[in-house]
Amino acid sequence: MLKITGTMMLVLMLTTLSASAAWLAPANSDQSSSDEAYLTAETTVNDNGMYVPTPNTYHSNNATYSPFTPGVMGMMWLSENGDEEPWVAFGFDNLVTIDEMKIWNFNDQSQLSAGILEARVFYTTDTTLPLASRTWIDAGTIAVARATGSGYYGANTVVDVPTDLPGLDGVKMTGVMLEVLDTYGSTQAGLSEIQFEGVPEPATMGLLAVGGIAMLRTRRRRNNK
Repeated sequence: MLKITGTMMLVLMLTTLSASAAWLAPANSDQSSSDEAYLTAETTVNDNGMYVPTPNTYHSNNATYSPFTPGVMGMMWLSENGDEEPWVAFGFDNLVTIDEMKIWNFNDQSQLSAGILEARVFYTTDTTLPLASRTWIDAGTIAVARATGSGYYGANTVVDVPTDLPGLDGVKMTGVMLEVLDTYGSTQAGLSEIQFEGVPEPATMGLLAVGGIAMLRTRRRRNNK
């Protein structure tokens, strides 16, 4: 019978982690403008609009199911009038590779026309500069389905990166930007929620490996006493 050692277990664990896609939570965000101080890019990645009974699945503009009033109090991002090049950007703590993006378009029942119709996607590998000051590289464009205006609104745009956005496929990055090219008719642009799925790069896995090796060494020292 094959004996699984601690080292073998660690290797198996890291292999599984590095091969498995996971939800990638942005560490920071920014936007070109916001119509109100609470309608920022941050509200599109902090689960403000996501609610039970199916967490992380629906975005609500229905006060019955959301702790926020429909369309206000930080549920969504909305650019200000006069912003001719609206954008939102998201940064990650470490290098990541994105496999999929789920998008909930602007879901205020009174202004569905502010939803994004088409956006250009950029990525960055910078780590030190603020998001707005980084060098951004064009990865292609995506189309975004119009929101439903329903209180039960599931993501109706799922971007499969290898198929729908090959310019981003396999790219190691520290941030993503969506530059709005067109809306559904409004002079403002908005977004309800966006989620990224992918794989943290080996630098992140390396931190896990260091911790795992230290744990194994500690165990060995104890066993030798």
